[in-house]
Amino acid sequence: MSIRANHLTSLLYFISLNSPRLPNLKYAHALLIVSSAIAPKPISRRLVSLYCLRAIDDFVLSFFCQQVHPVGCRPSKCTFPLLVIVAKLCKSTNHGNLLHCLAMKIGFMFHVPIPNSLIHLYASFDALDHARQMFDEIPNRDTVSYNLLLGGYVKVGDLEKAEDLFSRMPEYDVKSWSILFKGYVMNQQFEKGLGFFYQMLILGVKPDEHLHTDSAIFLFEQARTNNVFLWNTLILGIGSSGWGENTLDFFTRMQVNGVKPDEQTFICLLLTCSHAGLVEEGLEYFEMMNSVYGMKPTLAHYWCLVDLFVRAGRPDYALKIVHILPWDNQSSLRDALIHLSNLGSNISIGECLSG
Repeated sequence: MSIRANHLTSLLYFISLNSPRLPNLKYAHALLIVSSAIAPKPISRRLVSLYCLRAIDDFVLSFFCQQVHPVGCRPSKCTFPLLVIVAKLCKSTNHGNLLHCLAMKIGFMFHVPIPNSLIHLYASFDALDHARQMFDEIPNRDTVSYNLLLGGYVKVGDLEKAEDLFSRMPEYDVKSWSILFKGYVMNQQFEKGLGFFYQMLILGVKPDEHLHTDSAIFLFEQARTNNVFLWNTLILGIGSSGWGENTLDFFTRMQVNGVKPDEQTFICLLLTCSHAGLVEEGLEYFEMMNSVYGMKPTLAHYWCLVDLFVRAGRPDYALKIVHILPWDNQSSLRDALIHLSNLGSNISIGECLSG
Protein backbone atom coordinates (compact mmCIF):
# COMPACT_ATOMS: atom_id res chain seq x y z
CA MET A 1 0.00 0.00 0.00
CA SER A 2 1.37 3.41 -0.92
CA ILE A 3 2.23 6.09 1.62
CA ARG A 4 -0.66 8.22 0.32
CA ALA A 5 -3.06 5.30 0.71
CA ASN A 6 -1.88 4.79 4.29
CA HIS A 7 -2.42 8.47 5.01
CA LEU A 8 -5.94 8.42 3.62
CA THR A 9 -6.80 5.25 5.56
CA SER A 10 -5.71 6.88 8.82
CA LEU A 11 -7.52 10.06 7.87
CA LEU A 12 -10.77 8.21 7.16
CA TYR A 13 -10.50 6.50 10.52
CA PHE A 14 -10.19 9.74 12.46
CA ILE A 15 -12.99 11.59 10.68
CA SER A 16 -15.33 8.61 11.03
CA LEU A 17 -15.31 8.98 14.83
CA ASN A 18 -18.37 10.68 16.33
CA SER A 19 -16.38 12.75 18.83
CA PRO A 20 -12.70 12.75 17.90
CA ARG A 21 -10.37 14.56 20.27
CA LEU A 22 -8.83 17.82 19.10
CA PRO A 23 -5.26 16.41 18.83
CA ASN A 24 -6.59 13.68 16.55
CA LEU A 25 -8.31 16.30 14.39
CA LYS A 26 -5.05 18.17 14.04
CA TYR A 27 -3.29 14.94 13.11
CA ALA A 28 -5.96 14.22 10.50
CA HIS A 29 -5.52 17.75 9.19
CA ALA A 30 -1.78 17.12 8.78
CA LEU A 31 -2.47 13.87 6.95
CA LEU A 32 -4.78 15.70 4.55
CA ILE A 33 -2.07 18.23 3.75
CA VAL A 34 0.63 15.62 3.01
CA SER A 35 -1.66 13.19 1.18
CA SER A 36 -1.44 15.36 -2.00
CA ALA A 37 -3.63 18.02 -3.53
CA ILE A 38 -6.41 15.71 -4.72
CA ALA A 39 -8.01 14.53 -1.46
CA PRO A 40 -11.71 13.81 -1.91
CA LYS A 41 -13.98 16.81 -1.21
CA PRO A 42 -16.21 14.96 1.32
CA ILE A 43 -13.14 14.29 3.48
CA SER A 44 -12.18 17.96 3.59
CA ARG A 45 -15.77 19.02 4.31
CA ARG A 46 -16.11 16.44 7.08
CA LEU A 47 -12.91 17.71 8.67
CA VAL A 48 -14.18 21.30 8.53
CA SER A 49 -17.41 20.24 10.25
CA LEU A 50 -15.55 18.39 13.00
CA TYR A 51 -13.29 21.38 13.59
CA CYS A 52 -16.36 23.56 13.95
CA LEU A 53 -17.74 21.22 16.59
CA ARG A 54 -14.54 20.66 18.56
CA ALA A 55 -12.57 23.88 18.20
CA ILE A 56 -14.27 27.21 17.61
CA ASP A 57 -11.15 29.15 16.77
CA ASP A 58 -9.52 31.08 13.97
CA PHE A 59 -7.49 28.11 12.74
CA VAL A 60 -10.74 26.45 11.61
CA LEU A 61 -11.28 29.29 9.17
CA SER A 62 -7.60 29.37 8.26
CA PHE A 63 -7.78 25.67 7.47
CA PHE A 64 -10.76 26.20 5.22
CA CYS A 65 -9.22 29.13 3.39
CA GLN A 66 -6.01 27.16 2.80
CA GLN A 67 -7.83 24.09 1.52
CA VAL A 68 -10.46 25.67 -0.75
CA HIS A 69 -8.30 25.74 -3.86
CA PRO A 70 -5.23 23.54 -3.12
CA VAL A 71 -7.37 20.41 -2.80
CA GLY A 72 -10.20 21.56 -5.04
CA CYS A 73 -12.61 21.70 -2.07
CA ARG A 74 -15.05 24.31 -3.28
CA PRO A 75 -17.38 25.21 -0.39
CA SER A 76 -20.94 24.01 -0.71
CA LYS A 77 -24.08 25.91 0.21
CA CYS A 78 -24.15 23.83 3.40
CA THR A 79 -20.50 24.38 4.32
CA PHE A 80 -20.50 28.14 3.90
CA PRO A 81 -23.07 29.16 6.55
CA LEU A 82 -21.27 26.91 9.04
CA LEU A 83 -18.07 28.85 8.49
CA VAL A 84 -19.92 32.13 8.95
CA ILE A 85 -21.16 30.87 12.32
CA VAL A 86 -17.57 30.06 13.29
CA ALA A 87 -16.47 33.58 12.31
CA LYS A 88 -19.29 34.99 14.44
CA LEU A 89 -18.36 32.89 17.48
CA CYS A 90 -14.71 33.85 17.02
CA LYS A 91 -15.74 37.52 16.71
CA SER A 92 -13.51 37.59 13.65
CA THR A 93 -14.39 40.59 11.49
CA ASN A 94 -11.47 39.90 9.17
CA HIS A 95 -12.68 36.41 8.39
CA GLY A 96 -16.17 37.81 7.94
CA ASN A 97 -14.84 40.14 5.27
CA LEU A 98 -12.95 37.27 3.67
CA LEU A 99 -16.04 35.07 3.55
CA HIS A 100 -18.04 38.00 2.13
CA CYS A 101 -15.57 38.34 -0.75
CA LEU A 102 -15.51 34.59 -1.28
CA ALA A 103 -19.32 34.43 -1.47
CA MET A 104 -19.24 37.06 -4.22
CA LYS A 105 -16.39 35.34 -6.06
CA ILE A 106 -18.01 31.91 -6.28
CA GLY A 107 -21.52 33.18 -6.95
CA PHE A 108 -23.21 32.42 -3.64
CA MET A 109 -24.90 35.81 -3.42
CA PHE A 110 -27.91 34.38 -5.25
CA HIS A 111 -28.46 31.77 -2.51
CA VAL A 112 -30.23 34.04 -0.01
CA PRO A 113 -29.41 32.13 3.24
CA ILE A 114 -25.70 32.77 2.68
CA PRO A 115 -25.79 36.60 2.37
CA ASN A 116 -28.36 36.59 5.16
CA SER A 117 -25.88 34.78 7.39
CA LEU A 118 -23.30 37.46 6.56
CA ILE A 119 -25.76 40.25 7.45
CA HIS A 120 -26.29 38.50 10.78
CA LEU A 121 -22.52 38.24 11.23
CA TYR A 122 -21.91 41.95 10.64
CA ALA A 123 -24.89 42.98 12.76
CA SER A 124 -23.58 40.89 15.66
CA PHE A 125 -20.36 42.94 15.48
CA ASP A 126 -22.38 46.20 15.31
CA ALA A 127 -20.79 46.73 11.89
CA LEU A 128 -23.99 48.14 10.42
CA ASP A 129 -22.32 49.81 7.44
CA HIS A 130 -21.01 46.42 6.32
CA ALA A 131 -24.37 44.80 7.08
CA ARG A 132 -26.14 47.43 4.97
CA GLN A 133 -23.66 46.92 2.14
CA MET A 134 -24.31 43.18 2.28
CA PHE A 135 -28.05 43.83 2.32
CA ASP A 136 -27.87 46.15 -0.70
CA GLU A 137 -25.86 43.57 -2.67
CA ILE A 138 -28.48 40.82 -2.32
CA PRO A 139 -30.34 40.57 -5.64
CA ASN A 140 -33.34 38.72 -4.20
CA ARG A 141 -33.83 39.86 -0.62
CA ASP A 142 -36.43 38.13 1.52
CA THR A 143 -38.17 39.02 4.79
CA VAL A 144 -35.33 37.43 6.77
CA SER A 145 -32.86 39.80 5.09
CA TYR A 146 -34.90 42.80 6.22
CA ASN A 147 -35.42 41.42 9.74
CA LEU A 148 -31.71 40.81 10.27
CA LEU A 149 -30.77 44.36 9.30
CA LEU A 150 -33.75 45.75 11.22
CA GLY A 151 -32.55 43.89 14.32
CA GLY A 152 -29.07 45.33 13.83
CA TYR A 153 -30.37 48.90 13.80
CA VAL A 154 -32.51 48.24 16.88
CA LYS A 155 -29.54 46.71 18.69
CA VAL A 156 -27.47 49.88 18.34
CA GLY A 157 -30.46 52.12 19.10
CA ASP A 158 -30.75 53.66 15.62
CA LEU A 159 -34.55 53.74 15.51
CA GLU A 160 -34.64 56.33 12.74
CA LYS A 161 -32.99 53.92 10.31
CA ALA A 162 -34.99 51.02 11.72
CA GLU A 163 -38.28 52.84 11.09
CA ASP A 164 -37.18 53.84 7.60
CA LEU A 165 -36.26 50.25 6.75
CA PHE A 166 -39.52 48.95 8.22
CA SER A 167 -41.52 51.40 6.09
CA ARG A 168 -39.76 50.10 2.97
CA MET A 169 -40.36 46.41 3.61
CA PRO A 170 -42.45 44.82 0.82
CA GLU A 171 -44.01 42.45 3.36
CA TYR A 172 -43.79 41.81 7.09
CA ASP A 173 -44.04 38.87 9.42
CA VAL A 174 -44.72 38.93 13.14
CA LYS A 175 -40.97 38.95 13.81
CA SER A 176 -40.64 42.23 11.89
CA TRP A 177 -43.19 43.88 14.17
CA SER A 178 -41.62 42.31 17.26
CA ILE A 179 -38.16 43.63 16.45
CA LEU A 180 -39.25 47.25 16.05
CA PHE A 181 -41.61 47.03 19.02
CA LYS A 182 -38.68 45.80 21.12
CA GLY A 183 -36.74 48.84 19.91
CA TYR A 184 -39.37 51.19 21.31
CA VAL A 185 -39.26 49.34 24.65
CA MET A 186 -35.45 49.44 24.82
CA ASN A 187 -35.34 53.15 23.99
CA GLN A 188 -38.19 54.09 26.37
CA GLN A 189 -40.41 55.49 23.61
CA PHE A 190 -43.49 54.30 25.44
CA GLU A 191 -46.44 56.05 23.80
CA LYS A 192 -44.94 55.56 20.35
CA GLY A 193 -44.53 51.88 21.14
CA LEU A 194 -48.15 51.53 22.23
CA GLY A 195 -49.33 53.28 19.08
CA PHE A 196 -47.23 50.89 17.02
CA PHE A 197 -48.69 47.97 18.96
CA TYR A 198 -52.22 49.16 18.26
CA GLN A 199 -51.43 49.57 14.56
CA MET A 200 -50.26 45.96 14.53
CA LEU A 201 -53.52 44.75 16.06
CA ILE A 202 -55.63 46.80 13.62
CA LEU A 203 -53.83 45.13 10.71
CA GLY A 204 -54.62 41.72 12.16
CA VAL A 205 -51.07 40.73 13.11
CA LYS A 206 -51.24 38.25 15.98
CA PRO A 207 -48.49 38.92 18.54
CA ASP A 208 -46.14 36.06 19.33
CA GLU A 209 -45.05 35.00 22.80
CA HIS A 210 -41.96 37.22 22.62
CA LEU A 211 -43.93 40.38 21.85
CA HIS A 212 -47.14 40.41 23.47
CA THR A 213 -47.95 40.73 26.87
CA ASP A 214 -45.20 41.68 29.31
CA SER A 215 -43.68 44.28 26.96
CA ALA A 216 -47.08 45.84 26.23
CA ILE A 217 -47.89 46.14 29.93
CA PHE A 218 -44.45 47.59 30.63
CA LEU A 219 -44.91 50.24 27.94
CA PHE A 220 -48.33 51.10 29.27
CA GLU A 221 -47.15 51.39 32.86
CA GLN A 222 -44.34 53.70 31.84
CA ALA A 223 -46.53 55.87 29.63
CA ARG A 224 -48.81 56.71 32.60
CA THR A 225 -51.55 57.92 30.31
CA ASN A 226 -55.27 58.51 30.68
CA ASN A 227 -55.85 58.33 26.94
CA VAL A 228 -58.83 56.00 26.41
CA PHE A 229 -57.40 54.98 23.04
CA LEU A 230 -54.31 53.52 24.70
CA TRP A 231 -56.36 51.80 27.42
CA ASN A 232 -58.45 50.18 24.69
CA THR A 233 -55.29 49.11 22.91
CA LEU A 234 -53.98 47.36 26.01
CA ILE A 235 -57.29 45.64 26.80
CA LEU A 236 -57.73 44.40 23.23
CA GLY A 237 -54.13 43.26 22.85
CA ILE A 238 -53.90 41.37 26.13
CA GLY A 239 -57.44 40.04 25.84
CA SER A 240 -56.78 38.55 22.41
CA SER A 241 -53.88 36.59 23.88
CA GLY A 242 -56.20 34.79 26.29
CA TRP A 243 -55.36 36.51 29.57
CA GLY A 244 -59.05 36.84 30.38
CA GLU A 245 -59.63 37.94 33.96
CA ASN A 246 -56.22 39.61 34.19
CA THR A 247 -57.26 41.81 31.28
CA LEU A 248 -60.49 42.79 33.03
CA ASP A 249 -58.44 44.10 35.95
CA PHE A 250 -57.16 46.82 33.66
CA PHE A 251 -60.72 47.96 33.01
CA THR A 252 -61.20 48.29 36.78
CA ARG A 253 -58.01 50.38 36.97
CA MET A 254 -59.26 52.45 34.05
CA GLN A 255 -62.43 53.30 36.00
CA VAL A 256 -60.49 54.05 39.20
CA ASN A 257 -58.25 56.45 37.27
CA GLY A 258 -61.31 58.33 36.04
CA VAL A 259 -60.92 57.39 32.38
CA LYS A 260 -64.35 57.23 30.77
CA PRO A 261 -64.79 54.20 28.50
CA ASP A 262 -66.18 54.62 24.99
CA GLU A 263 -68.02 52.22 22.68
CA GLN A 264 -64.73 50.70 21.51
CA THR A 265 -63.82 49.88 25.12
CA PHE A 266 -66.84 47.63 25.47
CA ILE A 267 -66.13 45.92 22.17
CA CYS A 268 -62.65 45.15 23.51
CA LEU A 269 -64.10 43.86 26.78
CA LEU A 270 -66.70 41.67 25.06
CA LEU A 271 -64.09 40.19 22.73
CA THR A 272 -61.86 39.48 25.72
CA CYS A 273 -64.71 37.67 27.49
CA SER A 274 -65.45 35.76 24.31
CA HIS A 275 -61.89 34.51 23.92
CA ALA A 276 -61.69 33.58 27.61
CA GLY A 277 -65.14 31.95 27.82
CA LEU A 278 -66.34 34.45 30.45
CA VAL A 279 -70.04 34.51 29.60
CA GLU A 280 -71.40 36.04 32.82
CA GLU A 281 -68.77 38.76 32.82
CA GLY A 282 -69.52 39.54 29.19
CA LEU A 283 -73.22 39.98 29.96
CA GLU A 284 -72.39 42.28 32.87
CA TYR A 285 -70.32 44.55 30.61
CA PHE A 286 -73.06 44.56 28.00
CA GLU A 287 -75.61 45.69 30.60
CA MET A 288 -73.14 48.22 32.05
CA MET A 289 -73.01 50.09 28.75
CA ASN A 290 -76.51 51.44 29.20
CA SER A 291 -77.08 51.24 32.96
CA VAL A 292 -73.83 52.96 33.99
CA TYR A 293 -72.63 54.91 30.96
CA GLY A 294 -75.86 55.51 29.04
CA MET A 295 -74.55 54.00 25.79
CA LYS A 296 -76.86 52.28 23.36
CA PRO A 297 -75.30 49.03 22.09
CA THR A 298 -74.51 48.99 18.39
CA LEU A 299 -74.64 46.10 15.96
CA ALA A 300 -70.95 45.47 16.69
CA HIS A 301 -71.72 44.91 20.38
CA TYR A 302 -74.52 42.49 19.54
CA TRP A 303 -72.18 40.66 17.20
CA CYS A 304 -69.72 40.30 20.10
CA LEU A 305 -72.51 38.79 22.21
CA VAL A 306 -73.32 36.31 19.45
CA ASP A 307 -69.65 35.37 19.25
CA LEU A 308 -69.50 35.04 23.05
CA PHE A 309 -72.37 32.56 23.19
CA VAL A 310 -71.26 30.52 20.19
CA ARG A 311 -67.72 30.13 21.54
CA ALA A 312 -69.18 29.09 24.90
CA GLY A 313 -71.21 26.35 23.21
CA ARG A 314 -74.55 28.13 23.71
CA PRO A 315 -75.72 29.00 20.19
CA ASP A 316 -79.38 28.88 21.31
CA TYR A 317 -78.75 32.06 23.33
CA ALA A 318 -77.06 33.58 20.32
CA LEU A 319 -80.15 32.82 18.28
CA LYS A 320 -82.34 34.64 20.81
CA ILE A 321 -80.18 37.74 20.39
CA VAL A 322 -80.71 37.64 16.64
CA HIS A 323 -84.49 37.46 17.09
CA ILE A 324 -84.77 40.45 19.44
CA LEU A 325 -83.09 42.82 16.98
CA PRO A 326 -84.91 44.85 14.36
CA TRP A 327 -85.12 43.01 11.03
CA ASP A 328 -82.61 45.36 9.35
CA ASN A 329 -79.92 44.11 11.72
CA GLN A 330 -81.02 40.49 11.81
CA SER A 331 -79.72 39.53 8.39
CA SER A 332 -76.13 40.52 9.21
CA LEU A 333 -76.17 38.70 12.53
CA ARG A 334 -77.87 35.66 11.02
CA ASP A 335 -75.05 35.34 8.50
CA ALA A 336 -72.48 35.80 11.26
CA LEU A 337 -74.16 33.18 13.43
CA ILE A 338 -74.25 30.65 10.59
CA HIS A 339 -70.56 31.23 9.97
CA LEU A 340 -69.59 30.98 13.65
CA SER A 341 -71.73 27.88 14.18
CA ASN A 342 -70.17 26.15 11.20
CA LEU A 343 -66.69 26.99 12.50
CA GLY A 344 -67.69 25.40 15.79
CA SER A 345 -69.13 22.34 14.00
CA ASN A 346 -72.61 23.14 15.30
CA ILE A 347 -74.36 22.39 12.04
CA SER A 348 -77.85 22.28 13.56
CA ILE A 349 -77.92 26.00 14.31
CA GLY A 350 -76.66 26.81 10.84
CA GLU A 351 -79.37 24.62 9.31
CA CYS A 352 -82.03 26.22 11.50
CA LEU A 353 -81.06 29.72 10.47
CA SER A 354 -80.51 28.99 6.80
CA GLY A 355 -83.79 27.10 6.61
